[in-house]
Amino acid sequence: MHKLRVLLRRVFIENVTIKVVALLVTLLLFYFVREGKQDAKTLALDIELSIPRGVVQTNEIARQVQVKIAGPKAMVDTLSEESVGPLSIDLSPFGIGASTLFLHQEMFPNIPSGVSIASIRPSYIAVRIEKEVSRVLPVTPILKGQVAHGYRIDRYTLSDREATLIGPTSLVDRTDYLETAPIDISGATKTRVREVPIRLPAPSTRLSTTEPIAVTVHIVEEVIERTLEGVPVGAPGVDGAEVEPREVTVTLKGPLRLVEPLKPADLKARVALDPAQVKVGHQRTVVVLDGLPTGVVQVGEPPKVTLVVEPGGRPGGRRGGAKGEGADARGGQPAPDQGK
Repeated sequence: MHKLRVLLRRVFIENVTIKVVALLVTLLLFYFVREGKQDAKTLALDIELSIPRGVVQTNEIARQVQVKIAGPKAMVDTLSEESVGPLSIDLSPFGIGASTLFLHQEMFPNIPSGVSIASIRPSYIAVRIEKEVSRVLPVTPILKGQVAHGYRIDRYTLSDREATLIGPTSLVDRTDYLETAPIDISGATKTRVREVPIRLPAPSTRLSTTEPIAVTVHIVEEVIERTLEGVPVGAPGVDGAEVEPREVTVTLKGPLRLVEPLKPADLKARVALDPAQVKVGHQRTVVVLDGLPTGVVQVGEPPKVTLVVEPGGRPGGRRGGAKGEGADARGGQPAPDQGK
């Protein structure tokens, strides 16, 4: 036990000054060795442009710049994109036209002294600045697809037929109209109303308002005229009558979906005479159509035919006299008494 106390005394009490100095020297050496170790890394910094009023930047530039920094490891490790960036560029000093700005370390004020920039990519930024102007332009709706067969676009209306475009002179001056976002009318059979935004002709342009506009596309049935040949004509209620010619040509008008599929055999054509007014011989008469689909009408001059009823026929009844009941089949006179 005595020997242990002597040992501890020698370790912690004897030569205290020398031991404290040695500890300090060790710490200093550790610090300088650690601080003296160099390191490097690359930061991707966003680019932010400050654009003065009345002008607009019209060309595309890089969205980020790659900055390689180097220095003592302890300092480099503390730096990040958030602490160093973004790269802010004020365009106020630049005039109208194209300019080139070379990048250097002084443009990154958040990089501390002791840390240097080894490289910057890209090393420069080219910008083009134009005067900003405005112009009122007509708006044209853009339609996508086709309406259903048998229908057509009659017209379209817009809640706002004009809009104000703001942007660089070179773009605004050569723009004659603005377009809406596409409006799908595929298979439409009735009027459609859509609220759609107005599309910008270029990213460097803007509108005085961002409100969408209402576009009404008026869709109606397509009406056609169609001529059908070879329509058979009859004389209902008139026995033994002949119609000359037996077939006629007619013109119909109505919705395409109804008129297009019609065939001559589908039509019921007849003479326009009342059977009670038909006489023996030849009578000129017009032809009428019965049973047309609702919405389909006959147009143009109605065709004419000749109704022929031969003697011995019965207009409005059966052909020839009725047999029996005392009638002679040859002439309709009473038959002679066979018992006389």
